[in-house]
Amino acid sequence: MNGSTMNLTGGNSMVYDTFWPCLRGHLENKVEYDLAVAACSHLPTPFLDENRKVGIASAAVGTIALLLNGAVLSGVLKNRDLSKPVYLFVANLAAADCMAGVFSLFFCASFQLELLQPLTMLGLICAYFLVLVLSAVGVILLSMDRYVAILHPTFYQTRMSGRHVAVTLGIAWPACAVVCLSPLMGWNCIDADTETCMKSLSP
Repeated sequence: MNGSTMNLTGGNSMVYDTFWPCLRGHLENKVEYDLAVAACSHLPTPFLDENRKVGIASAAVGTIALLLNGAVLSGVLKNRDLSKPVYLFVANLAAADCMAGVFSLFFCASFQLELLQPLTMLGLICAYFLVLVLSAVGVILLSMDRYVAILHPTFYQTRMSGRHVAVTLGIAWPACAVVCLSPLMGWNCIDADTETCMKSLSP
């Protein structure tokens, strides 16, 4: 099996000491992903143990984030006295951090795999940036709300309402999703042949 695979890939896997440089080298030489994995599968993968440790830490962080932010989110949603715009922005920030907790759990699960497919890795990177951007946008919106409330209190009390918050979040969340998930929509293939790109990204 190894001999036939090495013939298909030119036998270049013998010059590598570990799996990841071997895989990268084969992919750079236009070798199909499955063949590259098969050609390098006999080499050691020194980062797998470290990956599992990172996955366990990620699961712990995700669980804590879900519990704490879930408590804040449920408190704001259940209490009608907390329906002011500032509390809705706090709930939005808590929801974004809950998404970060869910991502941490998925991150933990993915790192228990022996090898991630390219599309899975790309999806992880996009989701990572999405939760970061959503959390940052939540902090920015909350800061802007407090800035307007302090600088223009009369305008804030008479004009700001839950409808304004809903419109703001209805624009912010889809915009963040489109920007951060655009590589999954083919933006990553802009300088590559479409058929080749789809083959390299297919699981």
